[in-house]
Amino acid sequence: MTEPLLVGDKGQRSDKMGDVKIRSPTIIFLQRARMVFMLTALIPTVFMTVIGIVILATGGSKSAAVVGGILVLAFCGTALAGYVLGTILVSRGPA
Repeated sequence: MTEPLLVGDKGQRSDKMGDVKIRSPTIIFLQRARMVFMLTALIPTVFMTVIGIVILATGGSKSAAVVGGILVLAFCGTALAGYVLGTILVSRGPA
């Protein structure tokens, strides 16, 4: 007589389903959220970093250009730190 397949019995269930990986909708949603978060955080930050470097390189001795370039680069550093912290929090998933 064979034993019935229990809900928590993953060993027998994986034999019947092969190598199919079942992912919950929450995991899929979190992966999409992580991708959107990454794109909305990194793309503008990369562009602003390039702008800050160009301002610093072409500004010469003008103090407004130097201050503007430093402020843009500081903002980019803050944005990258926010991205890292946000990625850590999103990667944890639902608690």
